[in-house]
Amino acid sequence: MSDLRPLLLLLLTCLSGGIQSAEPFQAEYTVYKGETKVGEAVLSLTLSENVLRWRLETEPSGIYALLTSKRPFSESVMHKYGNDFRPISILVSISREDEPQETAHFNWAQHQIEILAEGKRTQRFLQNAVYDYLSIHWLAAEMTRSTGSKLEFDFYRRGELIRSTLRLAGQSELTIDKKKIPVNCYDQTFQSSRRKYRYCYDLNNPLLPLKIKKTKSDKKPTIMLFKKLKAGH
Repeated sequence: MSDLRPLLLLLLTCLSGGIQSAEPFQAEYTVYKGETKVGEAVLSLTLSENVLRWRLETEPSGIYALLTSKRPFSESVMHKYGNDFRPISILVSISREDEPQETAHFNWAQHQIEILAEGKRTQRFLQNAVYDYLSIHWLAAEMTRSTGSKLEFDFYRRGELIRSTLRLAGQSELTIDKKKIPVNCYDQTFQSSRRKYRYCYDLNNPLLPLKIKKTKSDKKPTIMLFKKLKAGH
């Protein structure tokens, strides 16, 4: 891990030439519940001229691997509209090999989302910008690029649109493999919910989260901490 900084710099940033010049990546993380390691995760981003494809796959470890056979997998695809990217599809399943538990398809021309979950098909009306747990990283990168400090939007979760706010928390420092890395952090809150997220990104690579922390009331926080990155896969 002595090459951590050079590896991180392989991901070109929106700040220097736009999203079109960014490189695809695959980042590996350790997942903690409180201070206990409970799993490993892989976050990947692939890019084409008009499409961003985010994927997250999590695998339990240790005693947690004995308690569940689930390997949660999610995918969020974004399409370019003008100078922006918007979600066009979201998929969630208990593993990459299983049939999706939930899918959502966005029709921005008709301002509708078509949702299929637990065998039921429903629709939601699109009134505002929408992001989910993966496409939120694009929004944070855009806020960094534009030096924005606060943005309200609709957040997609389990077939519903929830009003949410992303705020710039400021710069901080993370220690990863005994190396101190400056980061830009954002806090996400939700209307009518005590759930909170903090996302911390490498200053040179605003699309790459180095730490994601979820907190809710008095429960132990869930943390996804960056381990290593492979560029250009």
